[in-house]
Amino acid sequence: MREALSALRVLLRDPNDTAQGFRLLEALDPHLHHRELMRMQSEPSGRSLLRERPVLLDALRELAKLDVDALPQGSLGLAYRRYCEREGLDPDSFVAVGRAGSQADALEDELVRYAAFRHRDSHDLWHVVCGYRTDMAGEAGVLGFTLAQTRSPGLVLLFIGALLQSLLIGRRHGATMRRLAFRGLRSGVRARALSAAPWEAWLTRSLAEVRAELGIVDIPDYEPAYARPR
Repeated sequence: MREALSALRVLLRDPNDTAQGFRLLEALDPHLHHRELMRMQSEPSGRSLLRERPVLLDALRELAKLDVDALPQGSLGLAYRRYCEREGLDPDSFVAVGRAGSQADALEDELVRYAAFRHRDSHDLWHVVCGYRTDMAGEAGVLGFTLAQTRSPGLVLLFIGALLQSLLIGRRHGATMRRLAFRGLRSGVRARALSAAPWEAWLTRSLAEVRAELGIVDIPDYEPAYARPR
Protein backbone atom coordinates (compact mmCIF):
# COMPACT_ATOMS: atom_id res chain seq x y z
CA MET A 1 0.00 0.00 0.00
CA ARG A 2 2.89 2.37 0.72
CA GLU A 3 4.13 1.90 -2.85
CA ALA A 4 0.67 2.67 -4.21
CA LEU A 5 0.31 5.84 -2.11
CA SER A 6 3.75 7.01 -3.18
CA ALA A 7 2.87 6.53 -6.86
CA LEU A 8 -0.48 8.24 -6.36
CA ARG A 9 1.15 11.30 -4.80
CA VAL A 10 3.48 11.65 -7.77
CA LEU A 11 0.60 11.19 -10.25
CA LEU A 12 -1.46 13.87 -8.52
CA ARG A 13 1.44 16.28 -8.94
CA ASP A 14 2.11 15.23 -12.56
CA PRO A 15 -0.65 13.26 -14.36
CA ASN A 16 1.70 12.89 -17.35
CA ASP A 17 4.12 10.71 -15.36
CA THR A 18 2.72 7.49 -16.83
CA ALA A 19 5.39 5.33 -15.19
CA GLN A 20 3.70 5.99 -11.86
CA GLY A 21 0.54 4.46 -13.29
CA PHE A 22 2.43 1.17 -13.69
CA ARG A 23 3.68 1.43 -10.09
CA LEU A 24 0.19 2.10 -8.80
CA LEU A 25 -1.47 -0.68 -10.78
CA GLU A 26 1.01 -3.37 -9.77
CA ALA A 27 0.99 -2.26 -6.12
CA LEU A 28 -2.81 -2.37 -5.87
CA ASP A 29 -3.30 -5.36 -8.15
CA PRO A 30 -0.50 -7.93 -7.74
CA HIS A 31 -2.39 -10.40 -9.96
CA LEU A 32 -2.82 -7.91 -12.81
CA HIS A 33 -0.48 -9.71 -15.21
CA HIS A 34 -1.80 -13.13 -14.25
CA ARG A 35 -5.27 -12.03 -15.35
CA GLU A 36 -3.78 -10.75 -18.62
CA LEU A 37 -2.49 -14.28 -19.17
CA MET A 38 -5.92 -15.72 -18.32
CA ARG A 39 -7.57 -13.45 -20.89
CA MET A 40 -5.13 -14.66 -23.52
CA GLN A 41 -5.83 -18.27 -22.56
CA SER A 42 -9.59 -17.68 -22.88
CA GLU A 43 -9.37 -17.12 -26.66
CA PRO A 44 -8.12 -19.53 -29.38
CA SER A 45 -5.98 -16.75 -30.86
CA GLY A 46 -4.48 -16.07 -27.45
CA ARG A 47 -3.64 -19.72 -26.88
CA SER A 48 -1.95 -19.80 -30.28
CA LEU A 49 0.12 -16.73 -29.34
CA LEU A 50 1.17 -18.38 -26.08
CA ARG A 51 2.34 -21.45 -27.97
CA GLU A 52 4.32 -19.53 -30.59
CA ARG A 53 5.23 -16.44 -28.52
CA PRO A 54 5.92 -13.96 -31.30
CA VAL A 55 7.55 -10.74 -30.09
CA LEU A 56 5.18 -7.93 -30.96
CA LEU A 57 7.80 -5.26 -30.31
CA ASP A 58 10.03 -6.77 -33.00
CA ALA A 59 7.16 -6.66 -35.51
CA LEU A 60 6.43 -3.01 -34.70
CA ARG A 61 10.09 -2.07 -34.98
CA GLU A 62 10.27 -3.72 -38.42
CA LEU A 63 7.10 -1.91 -39.44
CA ALA A 64 8.68 1.41 -38.42
CA LYS A 65 11.55 0.79 -40.88
CA LEU A 66 9.28 0.30 -43.88
CA ASP A 67 8.50 3.04 -46.35
CA VAL A 68 4.99 4.31 -45.72
CA ASP A 69 4.17 3.80 -49.41
CA ALA A 70 4.91 0.09 -48.99
CA LEU A 71 2.09 -0.34 -46.48
CA PRO A 72 -1.38 -1.27 -47.75
CA GLN A 73 -3.80 1.64 -47.93
CA GLY A 74 -6.35 1.52 -45.12
CA SER A 75 -4.36 -1.07 -43.19
CA LEU A 76 -3.82 -1.23 -39.44
CA GLY A 77 -0.07 -1.01 -40.04
CA LEU A 78 -0.39 2.22 -42.02
CA ALA A 79 -2.74 3.71 -39.43
CA TYR A 80 -0.25 2.82 -36.69
CA ARG A 81 2.65 4.42 -38.60
CA ARG A 82 0.67 7.61 -39.16
CA TYR A 83 -0.40 7.63 -35.51
CA CYS A 84 3.24 7.36 -34.36
CA GLU A 85 4.36 10.13 -36.73
CA ARG A 86 1.51 12.42 -35.72
CA GLU A 87 1.99 11.86 -31.98
CA GLY A 88 5.80 11.90 -32.06
CA LEU A 89 6.14 8.28 -30.91
CA ASP A 90 7.99 5.13 -31.90
CA PRO A 91 7.50 1.44 -30.97
CA ASP A 92 9.80 1.81 -27.95
CA SER A 93 8.15 4.91 -26.47
CA PHE A 94 5.73 3.09 -24.19
CA VAL A 95 8.30 0.37 -23.48
CA ALA A 96 10.52 2.97 -21.82
CA VAL A 97 7.60 4.16 -19.71
CA GLY A 98 6.78 0.61 -18.68
CA ARG A 99 10.34 -0.21 -17.72
CA ALA A 100 10.52 2.93 -15.60
CA GLY A 101 7.50 1.95 -13.50
CA SER A 102 6.74 -1.75 -13.92
CA GLN A 103 8.23 -4.77 -12.17
CA ALA A 104 7.20 -7.14 -14.95
CA ASP A 105 10.84 -7.93 -15.77
CA ALA A 106 11.08 -9.62 -12.37
CA LEU A 107 8.11 -11.96 -12.92
CA GLU A 108 9.28 -15.55 -12.56
CA ASP A 109 6.54 -17.20 -14.62
CA GLU A 110 7.59 -16.96 -18.27
CA LEU A 111 4.03 -16.98 -19.61
CA VAL A 112 2.86 -14.28 -17.20
CA ARG A 113 5.87 -12.18 -18.17
CA TYR A 114 5.09 -12.68 -21.86
CA ALA A 115 1.46 -11.61 -21.34
CA ALA A 116 2.60 -8.53 -19.41
CA PHE A 117 5.07 -7.46 -22.10
CA ARG A 118 2.59 -8.07 -24.91
CA HIS A 119 -0.05 -5.96 -23.20
CA ARG A 120 2.49 -3.16 -22.69
CA ASP A 121 3.81 -3.30 -26.26
CA SER A 122 0.32 -3.22 -27.78
CA HIS A 123 -0.72 -0.03 -25.95
CA ASP A 124 -0.46 2.24 -28.99
CA LEU A 125 -2.29 -0.30 -31.15
CA TRP A 126 -5.16 -0.04 -28.66
CA HIS A 127 -5.12 3.72 -29.26
CA VAL A 128 -5.28 3.18 -33.03
CA VAL A 129 -8.09 0.61 -33.14
CA CYS A 130 -10.15 2.50 -30.55
CA GLY A 131 -9.61 5.85 -32.30
CA TYR A 132 -8.08 7.79 -29.41
CA ARG A 133 -5.18 10.25 -29.62
CA THR A 134 -2.58 10.77 -26.87
CA ASP A 135 -4.08 13.96 -25.42
CA MET A 136 -5.65 13.82 -21.96
CA ALA A 137 -9.12 13.07 -23.34
CA GLY A 138 -7.79 10.32 -25.60
CA GLU A 139 -5.82 8.73 -22.78
CA ALA A 140 -8.97 8.85 -20.62
CA GLY A 141 -10.81 6.99 -23.37
CA VAL A 142 -8.17 4.26 -23.54
CA LEU A 143 -8.15 4.13 -19.73
CA GLY A 144 -11.89 3.52 -19.67
CA PHE A 145 -11.59 0.87 -22.38
CA THR A 146 -8.75 -0.88 -20.55
CA LEU A 147 -10.63 -0.81 -17.25
CA ALA A 148 -13.59 -2.52 -18.89
CA GLN A 149 -11.30 -5.18 -20.37
CA THR A 150 -9.16 -5.85 -17.28
CA ARG A 151 -11.47 -5.06 -14.32
CA SER A 152 -8.35 -3.99 -12.43
CA PRO A 153 -8.96 -2.26 -9.05
CA GLY A 154 -5.94 -0.09 -9.72
CA LEU A 155 -7.49 1.12 -12.96
CA VAL A 156 -10.67 1.99 -11.07
CA LEU A 157 -8.60 4.40 -8.99
CA LEU A 158 -6.89 5.83 -12.09
CA PHE A 159 -10.26 6.19 -13.80
CA ILE A 160 -11.65 8.15 -10.85
CA GLY A 161 -8.46 10.23 -10.84
CA ALA A 162 -8.95 11.04 -14.54
CA LEU A 163 -12.51 12.18 -13.87
CA LEU A 164 -11.31 14.41 -11.04
CA GLN A 165 -8.52 15.76 -13.25
CA SER A 166 -11.11 16.64 -15.89
CA LEU A 167 -12.69 19.06 -13.41
CA LEU A 168 -9.43 21.02 -13.16
CA ILE A 169 -8.99 21.76 -16.86
CA GLY A 170 -11.09 23.96 -19.14
CA ARG A 171 -14.82 23.31 -19.14
CA ARG A 172 -14.95 22.26 -22.79
CA HIS A 173 -11.95 19.91 -22.69
CA GLY A 174 -12.93 18.57 -19.29
CA ALA A 175 -16.34 17.63 -20.64
CA THR A 176 -14.70 15.93 -23.64
CA MET A 177 -12.39 14.03 -21.31
CA ARG A 178 -15.29 12.71 -19.22
CA ARG A 179 -17.32 11.86 -22.31
CA LEU A 180 -14.50 9.82 -23.85
CA ALA A 181 -13.69 8.11 -20.54
CA PHE A 182 -17.21 6.70 -20.27
CA ARG A 183 -17.39 6.06 -24.00
CA GLY A 184 -14.21 3.98 -23.75
CA LEU A 185 -15.66 2.11 -20.79
CA ARG A 186 -18.77 1.14 -22.76
CA SER A 187 -16.74 0.20 -25.83
CA GLY A 188 -14.38 -1.97 -23.78
CA VAL A 189 -17.30 -3.93 -22.31
CA ARG A 190 -18.64 -4.73 -25.78
CA ALA A 191 -15.32 -5.54 -27.46
CA ARG A 192 -13.49 -8.85 -27.62
CA ALA A 193 -10.36 -9.32 -25.52
CA LEU A 194 -7.67 -7.20 -27.16
CA SER A 195 -5.04 -9.07 -25.13
CA ALA A 196 -5.61 -12.08 -27.40
CA ALA A 197 -5.41 -10.14 -30.68
CA PRO A 198 -2.86 -11.54 -33.20
CA TRP A 199 -1.54 -8.07 -34.00
CA GLU A 200 1.41 -9.30 -36.07
CA ALA A 201 -0.90 -11.02 -38.57
CA TRP A 202 -3.31 -8.08 -38.59
CA LEU A 203 -0.88 -5.28 -39.43
CA THR A 204 -1.55 -5.70 -43.17
CA ARG A 205 -5.31 -6.10 -42.71
CA SER A 206 -7.80 -3.31 -43.20
CA LEU A 207 -8.24 -1.28 -40.03
CA ALA A 208 -12.00 -1.43 -40.57
CA GLU A 209 -11.84 -5.24 -40.70
CA VAL A 210 -9.74 -5.40 -37.54
CA ARG A 211 -12.20 -3.18 -35.70
CA ALA A 212 -15.10 -5.33 -36.87
CA GLU A 213 -13.23 -8.47 -35.78
CA LEU A 214 -12.72 -6.99 -32.31
CA GLY A 215 -16.25 -5.65 -32.01
CA ILE A 216 -15.13 -2.01 -31.84
CA VAL A 217 -17.76 0.09 -33.59
CA ASP A 218 -17.87 3.25 -31.46
CA ILE A 219 -15.04 5.36 -32.91
CA PRO A 220 -14.99 8.88 -31.40
CA ASP A 221 -14.82 12.08 -33.42
CA TYR A 222 -13.29 14.81 -31.27
CA GLU A 223 -10.78 17.63 -31.34
CA PRO A 224 -7.71 16.66 -29.26
CA ALA A 225 -6.23 19.21 -26.89
CA TYR A 226 -2.64 18.81 -25.79
CA ALA A 227 -0.98 20.37 -22.75
CA ARG A 228 2.06 21.03 -24.93
CA PRO A 229 2.24 21.80 -28.66
CA ARG A 230 2.56 18.76 -30.91
